[in-house]
Amino acid sequence: MRLNDFGSHMVSLMCRWPGIFVNPNYIRNGNIITWPARQRTDVAAYAVDFVEQLAEQRQYSLQILTDGSLIQLFYEFAADGKTLRAASLGFFYSGKLTEVSEELEPPLDEIDEVLPDSPADYFAGSWLRVDYDPAAARDCLHYDCHLHSSLSDDMRVTVNRVPTPKQFIELVLAWFYPETYRSNRLPAGEFQIATADADELFDEQLDVDSEFQELNGIHVRIPPLTLLRSLKILVSCR
Repeated sequence: MRLNDFGSHMVSLMCRWPGIFVNPNYIRNGNIITWPARQRTDVAAYAVDFVEQLAEQRQYSLQILTDGSLIQLFYEFAADGKTLRAASLGFFYSGKLTEVSEELEPPLDEIDEVLPDSPADYFAGSWLRVDYDPAAARDCLHYDCHLHSSLSDDMRVTVNRVPTPKQFIELVLAWFYPETYRSNRLPAGEFQIATADADELFDEQLDVDSEFQELNGIHVRIPPLTLLRSLKILVSCR
């Protein structure tokens, strides 16, 4: 994907997933794909109402219709419109939470002072973000391009490509909305996609050039499905 392809890329994406997304809020500002008045999202401040706060502040590119979850798409290109300088792709989930018994009781009375008042307060929600920031890279533990997750603020899974918007949304829907993904991609129990769409979805990559050595032995493949040909890894750590 080049900078000038972004508009048609997003139109095609919305057509591919009809009725899934609402409130498109993405813009092009010079050589940057972003959203109006973009602020860096501080995941350290994530709380139960964090997604609601982001939505009220319109800190998103797209919103998911069914539950209000948010997708952020930020790409910064060089003047040639082809070379990627930085990127940040985020997903902030406001869907169902794991249930916790209302009868949960602390083993000691002293703990009452620090336990939250409601079971919902035990959860800060789920999120993930792919960042490409060469200026902040230090080594294979803080690689140019990496995947963050709500599993741990310190977790950075090294990845060797930046997903396009279509690829990132494919990943989000496969991981967080498997039934929606299954009904669209696997209507008869088998992966179905047009050849042209497959070429665009799996072959089009925004490469990352890095001087840092990658960690070996970790692979993340979305979707984990077999086509008639070998598919390139969407997000990988070799």
